[in-house]
Amino acid sequence: MWWSAARYARAAASRNSPAAATWRGWVAKGLCMRERLIKRPGRFLAAHPLLNPVFAPLYHGLVAAQMRLVRATDVLRPAPCGDDALLDQLTLVVKTFERRPLLLRLLRSIRRHYPRIRIVVADDSRHSEPVESVEYLTLPFDSGVSAGRNAGLARVRTPYTMILDDDFVFYRGTDLLASLRRLVAEECIDILGGIVITLPMMEWNDSSRMSIYKPDAAPAAERIGGLERRRKVPNFFIARTARLAQVGWDARLKRLDHIDFFTRADGLLCSVLDPSLRCLHVKSLFDRHYMRYRQDYQADRELLQQLYPGVPIEK
Repeated sequence: MWWSAARYARAAASRNSPAAATWRGWVAKGLCMRERLIKRPGRFLAAHPLLNPVFAPLYHGLVAAQMRLVRATDVLRPAPCGDDALLDQLTLVVKTFERRPLLLRLLRSIRRHYPRIRIVVADDSRHSEPVESVEYLTLPFDSGVSAGRNAGLARVRTPYTMILDDDFVFYRGTDLLASLRRLVAEECIDILGGIVITLPMMEWNDSSRMSIYKPDAAPAAERIGGLERRRKVPNFFIARTARLAQVGWDARLKRLDHIDFFTRADGLLCSVLDPSLRCLHVKSLFDRHYMRYRQDYQADRELLQQLYPGVPIEK
C-alpha cells in the first residue's frame, strides 16, 4: 500500500490535479474536526459516538498525567493563605448535578488550601448524599443550574460569594485571599472573575470571546484598580453578595444561564477580570449519563430566542 500512497502524494503535488483537490478537502475536514473537538468537545463527541472508545482512554490518560504534573509542581508555588480572617467573609457556592466524584474532587482541593472556608453545595441529582463540613442543599431532580445557584445564594450570610462549577479543581494558583482583597479595596467592583484553565488542552478561558445578548454592546476598555473591566467573566468569580442577589439567575434556564445572567447584569453590575485568580477545569466529556442532560438545551434556546429576538443564541 505504501507505493500507492506515494503515487497519490506525488499526484497531489500538482495544485490543479483532482488528487490535490481531494487532498485539500481532507486537510480542511481534518482542521475543522480538530477545531470542533477543541472548542466544543462535548458536542463533537455527541455527534461522533463511534470515536468515544478511541478518545476516552487518551483523554483520561492525558488528564491524569497533567494532574500528577500539577501536584508535583504545585510545591514550587507559594501556598495561598487559607486562614486569614478576611476569608470568613466569603462563602463558596457550588452547583452540582449527577457528578458526585467530581464534586468530591473539588471539595478535597478546596479543603487542601482553605480548610475553614464556608461552602454551600446545591445538588439536584437524582440521588444526593450530604458531605461533611459543607452546607448541603438537596433540590428536586434536574432543577437546573439557575435554580441551584439561586438556592445556594439564598443561604449565603457573608458579604462576599464565590460561584463555582463542580468540575473545577483548586490548586496553589487559586489565591482567593489576594483577589478578595482587591474586591474589598475597590468598592465600585461587584464581580471579580478569574481564569479557567481547561485540561488537557491547557486552554485559558476568560469568556472574552463570547458576547452578551446585546448586539450594540461595545467592549468595555476601562480598567479599575489595574484590572480590565469586562461585560462577562467565567462562572468562576467572587462577587458582593447583595449586589449579586439583585440580578440572580432566571430559574427557567436549566443549562444556558451564563450569557443571560451577564446580559441582565450589564449596566447594573461592574465586572472585572483578575488574570492572577485561576482554577483548573476537567470536563466529564465521556460521562454519557451526564452529557445526555447537559446537551438537552433546546428548551433553553427557545426561551432565550423569545427573550432576545433577533440575537444569535449560544448552542
